[in-house]
This record gives sequence, structure tokens and C-alpha cells, in this order.
Amino acid sequence: MSTKNVSLEELEPIATSLLTVGESLPYDLYNSKGKFISAKDYIFKNEMEISMVAHAKPMRLKSDSTELNTNSKLQAASSKEQNSGSSSKNYVTYGSGEKLSPTTTEYGFQKSRLTEGRAEGDGAQAGVVHIIGSLVDEFPVLYDAFYEDPLKARELLNDIVKKIFTILNKDVDAAIGVIHISEIQSQAEHCVFAATLAAIYARTIGYPDRFVKLVASAAICMNLGAIKLHHELNSSDTELSEGLLAEIRKHSEASVDLMAKAGIRHPTINNAILHHHERPDGEGYPKGLHSQEIPDEALIIGIVDTYLAMIGPRAYRKKVQPKEALKQVLFEGHKYDNDFYTTFIKAIGVYPAGTFHELTNGEVVVIARRDPSHATKPQVCTIMGANGESASNITIQKLSAGKHSIKAPHSGGRGLQLNPHNIWK
Repeated sequence: MSTKNVSLEELEPIATSLLTVGESLPYDLYNSKGKFISAKDYIFKNEMEISMVAHAKPMRLKSDSTELNTNSKLQAASSKEQNSGSSSKNYVTYGSGEKLSPTTTEYGFQKSRLTEGRAEGDGAQAGVVHIIGSLVDEFPVLYDAFYEDPLKARELLNDIVKKIFTILNKDVDAAIGVIHISEIQSQAEHCVFAATLAAIYARTIGYPDRFVKLVASAAICMNLGAIKLHHELNSSDTELSEGLLAEIRKHSEASVDLMAKAGIRHPTINNAILHHHERPDGEGYPKGLHSQEIPDEALIIGIVDTYLAMIGPRAYRKKVQPKEALKQVLFEGHKYDNDFYTTFIKAIGVYPAGTFHELTNGEVVVIARRDPSHATKPQVCTIMGANGESASNITIQKLSAGKHSIKAPHSGGRGLQLNPHNIWK
């Protein structure tokens, strides 16, 4: 290993798709200026490390490339990224097929299509799909209130948490389905989805509702102190400055300060927000806590936050399929012998609702609901026949009743413009 800077003539760029949490690369990495940034065989510990390296536009010595030319896995991944071009979009679709441009705000907020197609309101007439969409639309209002009208912020936060509990009591599978079928393109979606998943997760562990409400409140507000910074981090493919990285690492404290100004000082909420980037190996921030030092509420939010970051697109890398993201969660659980990680898979299912899969007979299905008696035999909706034609109608059926089983994840399901209202209410 060499920690010296090298000339750019000696370097060549690598595909950022090669950067994977829990894995290492067999060569030293340098940034776009030739400065050493990561040692050979270093194992990337979390998503933040991946993003920091990716934004540095990683490069390797050309001599290392020559030595590794027999490594088919690295060659294939690099070739795929170089040939595919950018697949990022500046719009999001929610089933109607209409392209919806994001708003031009610097925070990445956008109007959700999930609120369309069903009755207004949050009572019995409103379905889970609609409620989640309305929460995404309300998030910018909550954000502004914390800066401009703290008392109003408290009221809005309480209302949001009530709606999350309405979702939990109506249809957990529908909530999980909406989260996975939607493209996570903004902090509004990320925080609403995180709060919903965190509440589901905490309930699955067995915590009482009073604790679940605190966890949901913390998850909604975990990034309040750095919404703009998170949007810049997730959407930029240029190297981040040291100053911006330092600001990002302070966002937990900034969020807690905003909560305090609104009169919200509950220790469970504060601990969850402050420590949701801590990691059991001590490599997290802001305090570098280890294992048992990290509060349960922070572990819950941290796992959910990391999972959503993996399955959502980033400017510097393609999104990770939920199956691979769940494998990483399971890997972390085995690594630390921590039930919190393995229970997350139980909370959302081996095959989460809203994910797309190919069956052994060639059909493409979307997972609609879990079957409590068969973890690997969920209820599904066929969206494409074995002949490649789109299904004429969407109906939920038990996979266990058929002759065919799930073969593999299908990455192109979103391209079929499936409307979540047609599956969940």
C-alpha cells in the first residue's frame, strides 16, 4: 500500500458500482486529483463511506488494472457501467404513465402522484396509498414550520405521527408495498418512508405504541438539520468538499437543536436522531459509539435509513435491489450478533410487498402481501405473462396455490407503470 499522491497519468477511473458495503477492492484508491483515499483490501463499512469515496471520483493505478485483467467479476461490472450510460431521471412516475417533473426547490421536494385516484381525508375513506402520498406532500410544510413557526411544527408532527398509526392499523403490507414500488427521489419521500418503516419495525420487535410513536417522530425529523445538504449529497456526482462533509456529519446535532426550539426534548427522540448514524463497530458518528452503547431507537432508525438509502437511486451509483439490500442487513446482523438486524427482515418480509420478481414459468409478478404461514410463498399480482404481454387485469393470488415459485428479482417492473391504487387501497 502506498499513501503517496501519484500523477494522473498513472491512474484510470473505476466503476462506482464496484463500491459495495461489506466488501473490499484488491487495489489502492485515489481521488480525481491523484490523492490517496483508500487502502487495498479495505472493507467498506457503511453507505456514508461508499458515498464519500464515490464523490471523490475514485481511480486506481493502471498497473493494478493490468494485474487484474483476469478478474471477470470486476471486468463485467466495470464494463456494464461504462456501456450503460446514465439511467437517472429528472422525474418520477406513480402508475399513470405521466412524467411528473420535480419542483425547482433546492431541497428536492416534489408533488406525489400517490394522492390521486382516491377520496380525500385520513379516516375510513382514505386508503394507505393516499395517506402516504399526503404525508410526502406535507413534509415540506413541516420542514418550513420548524424554521419559521416552531409551535406549528409540533402540531404538524403530531398529526403526521397520527396518520402513520392510521397506516399501521389499516394495512402494513400496503405501506411496505408503496415504499418499494415508488422511486425515492427526495428527502420528503425518504423521511416519510423511513418513519413508516421504523414504526412497523419497532412494532415487530414488540415495543409498545408509546415508544413506536417516539421512533416515528424521530425518523421524520432525523434530517431536518441538513435537508439541503442531503439533497446535494444524493444528487451530485462531483467530489464533495471537506467542509460539506463536515457539515453533513453535524446534521444530527442540528436536527436535535431544531426539535428543542420547537419544545420537543424527549430523550428517546433526541437519542434516536443524534445517534442514528452510529455503528456497532464504532465507525459511525457523531460520537463513535460501539455496540451496546447505541440506544435501541437509534439502531432501529439507522437500519431503516441505511436500507432505504441502498434501494433508492443516487447520482453516483445505481440503486441496489431489495434482495441484495436485505442480504446486507442480514450480514450486519451476523457480524454483530444483533437481533435488531435480523428482525428487520421479519418486519418487511423475505419478499417485501412492492418488489418485482420473475417466476419459474417466466411470468413477472409484484409482491402484494405476505402469507404469515409461508414466508417464501407470498401473495402476488401477475403483471406480465410468460409471453411478454402486460396482464389485462391486476388480481391478487396466492403463490402457494400455483405450480410455480419465485425464480429471481426482476429489475424492470417499474417500467410497466403499475398504479399502486390497483393493488392496495
